[in-house]
This record gives sequence, structure tokens and C-alpha cells, in this order.
Amino acid sequence: MNNYLKLVLPRDAFNQAKLLKGIGMLTLYMHDCKFGLDELMTYEHDPVIEDQFVVCLDDSEGGFYLDNVRFFDTNNEEIYFFHPCNCQLNHTLCFRYKGESENVFNEDGSINSVFLKLLKE
Repeated sequence: MNNYLKLVLPRDAFNQAKLLKGIGMLTLYMHDCKFGLDELMTYEHDPVIEDQFVVCLDDSEGGFYLDNVRFFDTNNEEIYFFHPCNCQLNHTLCFRYKGESENVFNEDGSINSVFLKLLKE
């Protein structure tokens, strides 16, 4: 999945920024104990490159993801987060988890009930 393709400005700068915005919102909700996420999820950094974000492009799906930050449910099952290329909605972080794939956030920035339900199963 790791592809280091030549990025195109300004398009890919916006795509990467939206990915980081979504990951930031998600981890802030975890930190602030909102939606119960602090009890449903954890994350870890790659200790070798913990001081930066490594944003990669998954060319098979056309989305951006973080390569050095991983998220897990309470059963230690990985949750994959990505931002689809060129999506122009406000809250565009998506997940792939337990055979499902859709937006993490609702349009108002709250957590999608489908995502919460999957985490609680």
C-alpha cells in the first residue's frame, strides 16, 4: 500500500490536510471522552517516527492514510482510517472496519452512529 507518488498541488495538500483534520478531531474526541471513544478505541505511534505524520496514498482505493499511527478497538482489532481523494465535504474521514466502510463523522462533526455501533459490538 505504501506508494510515494509525486503529489499535485494544491489538490493533494488539501487531501492531506483533511486527513489530518479528521484524525485530529477523532483523537480529540478520545482525549475529551466524547461519544465514549476513550473506552472504545486506542491508538499507537510507530516509535521510530513518532515525531511526525507519514501520510501515504493508497493508489488501489485512491485515498490518503497515516502510515505511522494505528488505531485499535478493545479487542485489539485494527481500524483503518483514510480520506478519499478530492472529497469536498467538511468531515471526510472514512473508516474500514469489520467489513464496513463509510464516514466516521456526520455532517455536523458528530460521530456516525454506524461507526459507534460497530465499536460497541
